[in-house]
Amino acid sequence: YTLTVPRGAVLQRFAVERRGNMVDATVQERASAAAQYQAQVYAGSPFDPALLEWDAPGRYHARLFPVAAGSARRILVTYTQWLNPTQDGRRSYRLPLSGIGASVGELRAEVDLSRTAIREVRATSGTLVDGTSLTFRRSDVTPTADFVLDLLGAPAAEGSVLRSPGDTEGNDRGAYVRVALQAPDRGARSAHDDGVDVVVVADHSAATGAEAAALQVAFVDALTSSLTPRDRVLVLAGDVGVRPQGKATARLDAASGDARTAALDALSRDRLGGATDLLAMVEAAHAALDPERNGAIVYLGDGRGTVGERELSELRTRLGRMQPRPRFYAVAMGEGPRLDLLAGIAAPSGLAARVVDRSEVARTAMTLLSHMARPLVRGFRAELGPEVERVYPTEPVDLPAGEALEVLGRVVGRSPERVTVRARWHGAERTSAVTLSGLVIPDRGDLRARWASARLEHLLARDEPRAAIVELGTRYGLITPFTSLFVPGEDAYAPPPPVSDVRDFSVFDMLPLVGCSRSQDAPPQVRAASPAGYDPLASVSIMEQLRTSTSEIRLPNKLPLIGHLTILQQFQVLGVMALTFLVQADGIHLGRDDGNLVAARAILGPDRLLGASCYADFTVARKAAASGADYVAFGAVFPSLTKPNAVSAAVDLFS
Repeated sequence: YTLTVPRGAVLQRFAVERRGNMVDATVQERASAAAQYQAQVYAGSPFDPALLEWDAPGRYHARLFPVAAGSARRILVTYTQWLNPTQDGRRSYRLPLSGIGASVGELRAEVDLSRTAIREVRATSGTLVDGTSLTFRRSDVTPTADFVLDLLGAPAAEGSVLRSPGDTEGNDRGAYVRVALQAPDRGARSAHDDGVDVVVVADHSAATGAEAAALQVAFVDALTSSLTPRDRVLVLAGDVGVRPQGKATARLDAASGDARTAALDALSRDRLGGATDLLAMVEAAHAALDPERNGAIVYLGDGRGTVGERELSELRTRLGRMQPRPRFYAVAMGEGPRLDLLAGIAAPSGLAARVVDRSEVARTAMTLLSHMARPLVRGFRAELGPEVERVYPTEPVDLPAGEALEVLGRVVGRSPERVTVRARWHGAERTSAVTLSGLVIPDRGDLRARWASARLEHLLARDEPRAAIVELGTRYGLITPFTSLFVPGEDAYAPPPPVSDVRDFSVFDMLPLVGCSRSQDAPPQVRAASPAGYDPLASVSIMEQLRTSTSEIRLPNKLPLIGHLTILQQFQVLGVMALTFLVQADGIHLGRDDGNLVAARAILGPDRLLGASCYADFTVARKAAASGADYVAFGAVFPSLTKPNAVSAAVDLFS
């Protein structure tokens, strides 16, 4: 089934019930986790695995086995969300239910407000209110709407800071902070709806099927029928270019019944075909907008470009050069849409949603319209000072009026007490100095996970290498496009030996740097064993560079080629695990003290070889195989000149 969490929420736990106890999932490399799941799913299988995979920001796919007819499986999902108040003190919580797309036997939401200062509460129809406790319950239902909670409390402060506990001595250093800031212009803190200009772009390239095209027409109908006389609209169909629908020119006109009917009729008859150029469609839509009015672009399609810029970093860069930067919304339709890419383009000023059938059309149209009705506060940014590092977002952002700017960072000195806030409102630059009201909270790791999630967004937006994202997910326990949460079937394999929490590993924590320097000569036996023309001291040089810098590393001209594969082997001065990526090696071989195999497999991914030394112990070999090793090595079987003290493995070990 599909699991969605509210915008801004951080998923922290996925667990399944087994024998009355909840068994937590662990983070694993995505392809490896999927392969393990599939290996345990077959007719008559004694295993009961569970898998949670990334689909897009805030949207995940869960798979469980088995779920026999008439049986039940209990699943626990934990996420955290901060509810930022509006200027008048209103907070809204929305539990996404409409995207489940399946019948739910028992649906129950319980809310405890006893430890809040809420003065007034409103909830979805049918919610039972008992003092500070609320209960929403439905049985045998396929949800078509979300559970919504509106809370009225204290008005928003100009600036607030929440800090996790610091180091063991009570200092700020090592803590994570979340700073919430209001726009520097008071007029920008309230939503104003003076009319909105909407350009709808329906992707009519060859990949768009008849079902998706029908959904596009239904969405345009729902959106345009909700516009007011203050609003203007333009409907385009596009592929590598655009075609105005229901009119001769690509211009915005007042939203009227006649214009809507003409656009819908033309859109339903428009041809499907051609390549897909996302940027060309957005540029054409942007050209039709009036920069003096609140405007938005709504894209309907699968987001799968076939020509032009197709990667998120390229598209964000090109959109960032447009003035003003387009406010982009996307409704993903069709087979296998790139919702992650569309969400990355839309963030943070717009929204992206997935529509599968007509039941979701009207709700999604209203959600987008209510969001775009608020004009943008542009160039919203904050300066937290030199004692907070790795601050996200790293660049100024555009946010709807009334929405607080959330900034996350790691403290290297003292927590910020006063910050400078800047933004543009109606074209004028505004600046204010804000004194922060703050709290230290026992956040149970939320701010750490929230900071890591912000870093994940940063890496994805720049199309950073897969290895960096796998490392981040593994280190912080995050589900990402390249890591999943996996619960193996009971007794599916022997668990790996206990190690420190994988979330605390970094790729550079696993470098088995040995005590060599460039001034030292490699031992004669190492030179004798090295391939002709290969200088093992080149590896020492790289290792020295890794100690001091990871931004620019000079690689040797020649690398070891053994059996047509480049393998970084862990003996004496040759190789370190991080170099696997730097030199594009085919794999890595780890000895007993070279690092943890589980974390290594998560970082390497499924396509590189992982080997393990097992010396003369088959138990070690079994654990290595269960931990993700592709092959194991025993020996030395015969006396070794290069390793005279190596463990000896008798020949009868293999009989």
